[in-house]
Amino acid sequence: MKGINYAKSAFDVRYSSTVESTPGRATVSMSADAADVKILYTMDGSEPNTGSILYTKPVNLWRTTTLKAATFKAGKRVGKTVTQVINLD
Repeated sequence: MKGINYAKSAFDVRYSSTVESTPGRATVSMSADAADVKILYTMDGSEPNTGSILYTKPVNLWRTTTLKAATFKAGKRVGKTVTQVINLD
């Protein structure tokens, strides 16, 4: 049985954000092309690590936030850290 070889970019997190009709609110979704990876993220601008928040559903924001996310597999980072600043001011 052969494994699947992904391009390195398949492990990078992609963001999709929607500004809500209520002023000062946004929803951010995250995804990666690679299968069987976990997306871990921070909301304070720090680097994500194995103790960071596990992405399971879109994140609701109500203030300007710096999101940093990376993919992990078996406790090891496999993708680069991707930063998204959501400005709600």
